[in-house]
Amino acid sequence: MCIFTVNIALNKPAYLQYQYRLGDKIYDASNAVDGRKSDLRLGGGQCASSEPQQTATWWVNLTSYEICNFLEQQSMWFVETADMLAKMARETLVNARLPTFSLPCAIDVLTLGSYPRLPSCIRDKIVPPDAITPAEKRQTLQRLTQATLTLMGDSPKIPWRLLDITLLVEDPETGDGKSLVHSLQINYIHQLVQSRLMDNERPLHDLYRLLRILS
Repeated sequence: MCIFTVNIALNKPAYLQYQYRLGDKIYDASNAVDGRKSDLRLGGGQCASSEPQQTATWWVNLTSYEICNFLEQQSMWFVETADMLAKMARETLVNARLPTFSLPCAIDVLTLGSYPRLPSCIRDKIVPPDAITPAEKRQTLQRLTQATLTLMGDSPKIPWRLLDITLLVEDPETGDGKSLVHSLQINYIHQLVQSRLMDNERPLHDLYRLLRILS
C-alpha cells in the first residue's frame, strides 16, 4: 500500500485572530498555508504571527470541491488496496511455502569455511583436476601405443607379423571423443611398422623405438 503526503491546506483561505500588526502581509494568516518554510523567523514573511500575550485562533477553510474529491479518491484507493490484499491472502498466498533450507550446507560453510558438497557435474566443469605426477606421466607415455604381434611358424627365420596397432590417444572435447588418428593413417603406420620387422636383426627393439617416436 502506498502512502501519499499531500498538503491539502495549500493556498486555502485562512484566518488569524489578533494578527500582529494588522494589515501587514508579513504576519498574515495566509503565510501559514503558502508552502514556504525556508525562513521561519518572526519577520521572515513566511509565518502567521499574533499579538503577544493573546490567545489567538487560526483556521483554514478546507471545504472545497477539490479537497472532497481528493479525500474520496484516497478512500477508494485504500479500500481497493485492502480488498486486493485480502484476496491475495485467501487465494494466492494459501499455497505459498518457504523453500526447504539446506542445513548441512549451511553448517559446512559456517564451521569449515568451505563448501565440500559441490555436485560433481559442476565440480568437473569448474574445478581443474589435480596435476598428474611424473611417475604417472611416464606410465601414460608407455601406454599411448599398443601393438599385437605374432609368428606364422616355428622357424627363427620367419619374421614377426603385425596383427594390429592401436594409438590410445583421444580428446573428449575434440571430435566428440572419437579417435584423433584417421584409419588411413593407421594403415600407413601398420605398413611402415611391418616393413621394419622384415629383415631386421633387432625387430622388436626397432618396433619399440618407432612406436615411441609416433607417440
